[in-house]
Amino acid sequence: MAGASPRKRRWEETEGSLEVEVRAVSGSILGIFEMSRKDTVYDAKARLDGAPGRHHLLAAEGQVSDAVALGSLAQEERLLLTAVRRRLGFALAAQLDGSLTMWDLEQKDVVQRMRCSLCQPQTPTCLLVDWDTSRLLCCLEDGTLYLWGPSPSDSSLHLLRVLQDTDQGAAAGVRSKEAVAVDWSEGTVLVGTASGQLMLWCLSATAKPRIFRGHKSCVDVVRASFPDAALSACRDRTIRLWNLETGSSRICRAHSSAVCCLLVTWESRQFLSAGLMEGLRLWHLDNLRVGEDFTGGPSTVSSCAADWKEGRALTGSRDGDVTLWDLGLRQAVWSCPAHEGLVEAVSLEPRGSRCLSVKGAVVFLWDLAGALLRRLPGPGAGDDPGSVIVAGALIRSLTPTGWYAAPWSGPVQRACAERMASIGAASLSAVESKVDQLQETIESHAVALEQVRQVLELQLKQQESASKMSLQTEVRSLSECIAAAEEVEAARRRWGRDPGQEFSMYTVGLDFFLQMTELKAHEEMMTSNLLVEFHEGLGSAMFLSHQWLADHHPDPNHEQLRVFQDAMRNLMSGVTRVTLPVAAELLFGRLPCPTADDFKAKPIFVWYDYLCCPQGVSSTSARQRHAAIRSIPSYVTKCEYFVVLCPTVERADNSEILGLATWAARGWCRTERLARELSARKGGYTIVVECSKQQALYMDALRILDAPGTGNWSRESDKAAVGNTLVQMVWNKLLFLLERRDFPGYRFLLNRQGACCFNGLPVEPVDSLIPGFVTVLDPFEDAAAFAVEWFLHHNGFRTVLERDPAGWSPLCYAVIRGDVALVQGLLQRRADPNDQVTKGKGSLFPGRMPVLALAAHFHHNQVMETLIAARASTHHADVARATPVHWASLANNANGLRMLCEARAELMKQNVLGMSVFDMACCNGAVESMAEILAQNPEMSMRFGLHFAVMFLGGHEKPIQWLIHAKADLEEKFEVQRRKQPEWWALIQMSSLRHRISPSRWTTLAYHHSKATPLMFTILTGNCSAATLLLKAGARTDTKNARGKTALDMAEKMKLPKALIQALRGGSPPQLSCVDDIQFLPDAFCI
Repeated sequence: MAGASPRKRRWEETEGSLEVEVRAVSGSILGIFEMSRKDTVYDAKARLDGAPGRHHLLAAEGQVSDAVALGSLAQEERLLLTAVRRRLGFALAAQLDGSLTMWDLEQKDVVQRMRCSLCQPQTPTCLLVDWDTSRLLCCLEDGTLYLWGPSPSDSSLHLLRVLQDTDQGAAAGVRSKEAVAVDWSEGTVLVGTASGQLMLWCLSATAKPRIFRGHKSCVDVVRASFPDAALSACRDRTIRLWNLETGSSRICRAHSSAVCCLLVTWESRQFLSAGLMEGLRLWHLDNLRVGEDFTGGPSTVSSCAADWKEGRALTGSRDGDVTLWDLGLRQAVWSCPAHEGLVEAVSLEPRGSRCLSVKGAVVFLWDLAGALLRRLPGPGAGDDPGSVIVAGALIRSLTPTGWYAAPWSGPVQRACAERMASIGAASLSAVESKVDQLQETIESHAVALEQVRQVLELQLKQQESASKMSLQTEVRSLSECIAAAEEVEAARRRWGRDPGQEFSMYTVGLDFFLQMTELKAHEEMMTSNLLVEFHEGLGSAMFLSHQWLADHHPDPNHEQLRVFQDAMRNLMSGVTRVTLPVAAELLFGRLPCPTADDFKAKPIFVWYDYLCCPQGVSSTSARQRHAAIRSIPSYVTKCEYFVVLCPTVERADNSEILGLATWAARGWCRTERLARELSARKGGYTIVVECSKQQALYMDALRILDAPGTGNWSRESDKAAVGNTLVQMVWNKLLFLLERRDFPGYRFLLNRQGACCFNGLPVEPVDSLIPGFVTVLDPFEDAAAFAVEWFLHHNGFRTVLERDPAGWSPLCYAVIRGDVALVQGLLQRRADPNDQVTKGKGSLFPGRMPVLALAAHFHHNQVMETLIAARASTHHADVARATPVHWASLANNANGLRMLCEARAELMKQNVLGMSVFDMACCNGAVESMAEILAQNPEMSMRFGLHFAVMFLGGHEKPIQWLIHAKADLEEKFEVQRRKQPEWWALIQMSSLRHRISPSRWTTLAYHHSKATPLMFTILTGNCSAATLLLKAGARTDTKNARGKTALDMAEKMKLPKALIQALRGGSPPQLSCVDDIQFLPDAFCI
């Protein structure tokens, strides 16, 4: 190296300064910035050039407290690994072309370039530096180690040794910079390889490495305490503790997702781990047993740092949250929605009061109370901000006893900070004196507070007799508010967010909302002071779910607004009322519906996204909007009313007709519906508003399979944000069920979440809520047995043949989970392939329902193959006499139907109501199932298919048009035969008699059912959209039923829209987009 020795050059350092390094991908520029704790001025201290081209930065490592590893993920094809030595004033970089570059930080020029490979260029994975002895270790992607050191003749670096195990070949490759641990004093390095092996090298010799075998997949993280022990994490989600002397290891299943970080304190024999989709866990190193899970914060971790002596940790999440944790209490101290998306790195200042977080070019400096101190900029003026990425950072603190540098970089953070020396005796004495003074002050304040309390208590007793009744009234009002808020506060604690960390729930008073003539954006509403920050003491909240009619505005012509306003005025005045759908009453009886008095009992405040969420394009608005989206579960929990506003209207930009069917198919609307389902609120109503004159209760048991990820999304990128939010929703609901000791409900949600919540989303289900799992089984030696033990533990079962109070066995839950290996493992342990649900779960899953029917209903066709191969019967029926083909048909599982037919299932079998497999498909509008049934049996009767579609959930455009195209009889008259269908006949007759005493939509249908045509059924169920489709197809209007009534008579009696009545009189069928006159009200089921 030319010039003065770098060891003699030091930076000018100031107490409490902060240095951050950033790199612009548009050029090889290393910018070094310093932020003083006492001011807000930043200064570019160095900008380095010299390595040509654009670089893809990857996280690298440096020696503890002396070197800083720089790196961050980007999307370029080149690679640069950097290590910087502040105290000696130079920097090193390893490049993709196999060269090493050294900069002089003071002169800002290239000092030396060296070739890292004597043959072809290799890809550097990790760069480790020993600044005390001027040695560096470069690890390539193929596992080759290059050891560089000072030349005996001059100060330049030259290649000392190449360590390579040619016998292992590609198996020795290294895929992660976290997979290398080195001890320069011992002269040993431990490397985790892509094949799952650990290789222990001696840097002073060229002998073959010592091989440790145990992992079966790529090792991503290695931590070592040479020469005794090491800890490694594998991509199969396991952690192994190694004895480096004997080569033995112990294994534990750590997380349900890949382990992204390990932070170890060998002195205290503890370590922290985090999964990509799970929060922190604190483990005991000696027995590999996990303690209590951390609570109160986000469930995902992307980066982590720890200060063991102070007992705190800092994490960044995939959602952009930065969270400070108390390691002693195992809970979050605070959590802030800091960044947009994954937090790439975090860092803690030891014994200090600051911390850092980074996402791309955004670097935030926080204090340990959770307050944002400042944001650090990019490399500086003249650089394109869009091309700036953070390459690394460190917190510097000059103390009376030394200097500290804490590195952080990349999406996987390791806590490699060296603790500062203890404060001197004089400083310690001064601190203790200050503590004593504070203690005396606190004690004096406590005495004063006690005196105040006594005075207030005396005054209260004097006033008690005079205002006893008033006081009781106030206490009762306060108790009601507390009771209303209790479950909301409990949900917030499970959600892990302090109220200060959420975006406030802004609402609009219903009285004012009904007077609005136009919808204004959130920012304009805030400026006009028209929003109210809702809390439970104000009254009731109403969540308004709707579809946007244009990209720039949710309701450009205010069509939806007018429908909602008229509907609410009608409901509150008693002109209309919320009715119960036919199917809901059939399955669950008369359920309570909200009345006009309920809507007027308390003030109502409306949450509408365009009014209550930031709509701006600034970074602040985007961050607040992201926080509001993540706060939707808490909003829904606060809302007593969940209103689905879906009138039949035309979208402004593409003329698409929108209604309830399109609402149910939209990804964001499914997310809101699922948030309602997963909320911890015990009461409340979900109401469908499709026009001003008819409103119905919406309870969607058959929507259980409508996962948000399988819905329609205008932007696929939204799925990631929704997936992360849903993970927390499910976690919250699972904890709620455990608190209520609803273990069957907990098991049902835990195992159906993959199919019902996360299907189609880029996230993994919650899989490890119950701590304390210990087993002697090795997942690589007996994967099936290990999976069974893991499943039984997290579902609270002791044996395979056990059954819970709901009548469900482990195999029942495993089937709806859809894990083929797990089902095979249970069958190997003598589980019955013909197992059944012995007790009904409401009307959704009746008693004696076979596990094969469960698999068919949840679209787990591979599980069906496994059960059929184990000789599960395709003919077993539940108490409603429905077989697996009925359940596959109902769920629109065409492939499952085909599989059952190949296994000789009976398509002609009818259930207790006399409904065939084809009728079941019509009930749910399962077009694919209908087509498959007719393909399997062309002679299958379509009798009453249109009637059943209109009566239940299939009365929307696609199934109705399919049936019309398939030549279903438009004039077919409905009839139930007493001898062939005695149960169905008896139910209709009893409901018909009840109609005279207590009419409802179902009893009206039962009263007029005999000889009624499909068009009459659409009138009786209020499904005017289906009626319009039948009229356009040529349905006759003069046909009479057994009571001599025509469709026109029924429409006039039920006061249906004038446009439809005119069409029934012989006019033209109304247009579907006529908002004022058309309703689309298919009945729904309940959960």
